[in-house]
Amino acid sequence: MTAEDFNTDGDFDAAYKRYHQTVLSWMHDVVQDVEIASDLTEEVFITAFKKHRQFDPSKGTLKMWLYGIARNVLRVFESRSKQ
Repeated sequence: MTAEDFNTDGDFDAAYKRYHQTVLSWMHDVVQDVEIASDLTEEVFITAFKKHRQFDPSKGTLKMWLYGIARNVLRVFESRSKQ
């Protein structure tokens, strides 16, 4: 999948359907709370949609890019939770 693939609703929808459960499961494993994991997962895909032009398939797969976003979303969540 290329950055341009995110420009159409159908292609983004396909990526969402393909990776949503994977990201959600990972988030749940980390935070141990279904609602928080769901909220954070949605933030991952909102961020991916907004930053789709930053995806570079020469640097890795879409799945790995999404996990990178997920780690960043989790870091922000954890830093806010500590305050």
